[in-house]
Amino acid sequence: MSRFAALRRHALVTVAALLILPGASAAAGQVDFATTVSHLGNQDHYRDKRPQERVEVSLPGTLYAPPITVAVVGNEDADRSTLLGAVASDYSAWRNNDAQWILSNFVPEDQQGLKKFLANEELRKANSVIFSPDRTMEVWGIVNYKEYGLVLFTYDNNRRFGAVATFRKMSGDWKRTNALSGDRVFDVVWSAFRSGDVTKK
Repeated sequence: MSRFAALRRHALVTVAALLILPGASAAAGQVDFATTVSHLGNQDHYRDKRPQERVEVSLPGTLYAPPITVAVVGNEDADRSTLLGAVASDYSAWRNNDAQWILSNFVPEDQQGLKKFLANEELRKANSVIFSPDRTMEVWGIVNYKEYGLVLFTYDNNRRFGAVATFRKMSGDWKRTNALSGDRVFDVVWSAFRSGDVTKK
């Protein structure tokens, strides 16, 4: 697994109940993602292209202008029946370092691997830095790909440290999944958000 793929698998959503700022715009449409081959996590998908060539994908979704600042929710208030509610639950579980809550936010097929991470105290301690109370988290947009919802988010309004979290709806609830960690379209979305161009039609 490349270091980019590993980063994606362990990128932790720091999203919570949405606190929409005055003036935030979220009209649905098409979102275009563009990056260069050199910025992709898995360049094997584009062996026929030069490193400086651009690759693009377009997906239905929404961008928020300005990005939405988020806040923490309690376990009793978590509602995964909506995508944003699931994002809130996921963030808050990590923020509270609640292992059982964290696991419940993921699809069953990803829980076993996550248990190994949660059992490593050093990794959990290092990970807790991400959820420091003095940091902020912003949701920049949400797009749809196949049966998945992709959430674009940043820490401290810095897209260089942004990431994309993947959710899949099952039995009425949205759950986190790593199913797209090796997907070529997801690779473009991730790379474009961090170091390329993201625009809404």
